[in-house]
Amino acid sequence: LFYLARIEILTGAWESAQTHAQQALELTLQGKHAGELAWATLIEALVEAHLGLVGPARRHIDEGLDASERFGAHSAGCELLGVLGFLELSLGNLTEAERALSRLSEKVEVMELREPALFRFHGDLVETLVLLGRLDDAEEVLTRLARTRESTWASVVDARGRGLIASARGDVPLAIAKLEEA
Repeated sequence: LFYLARIEILTGAWESAQTHAQQALELTLQGKHAGELAWATLIEALVEAHLGLVGPARRHIDEGLDASERFGAHSAGCELLGVLGFLELSLGNLTEAERALSRLSEKVEVMELREPALFRFHGDLVETLVLLGRLDDAEEVLTRLARTRESTWASVVDARGRGLIASARGDVPLAIAKLEEA
């Protein structure tokens, strides 16, 4: 159900994603699978964040972060920080978004889980840093991303991020070129 919800999110089938996420959480609680609680609350929070259900998303993020610490589900905790960063960025809470996404970035470095497809937070972090006017820091995120293995996703994030940075610096032709490349 977790993966079905994730696939539905990626395809934009929000109602199906929500149904699968709710079922995943219900079955986790019914079966008393405490070790899976971080994952079940993660998928619920991810769907809720995309649907703009701020209160429930925050509650599930908090519950999931607590469960990830209690049961050592560190990867789920990382993803929950990404959801929190996405939610805060979506709400325009840039300081909170930066805090969550930078914390995630640090955890990824410490755990040496640098494969960009594992935790796709880089684009949100770059956008947040650009909006905060921290363009050099945004470029550093993209430089670190470029050091990972080449992937289409990383190339798109890099081009989009460089377009946002160019736009913030007033270089409209470069911004347009990079955004078209993305």
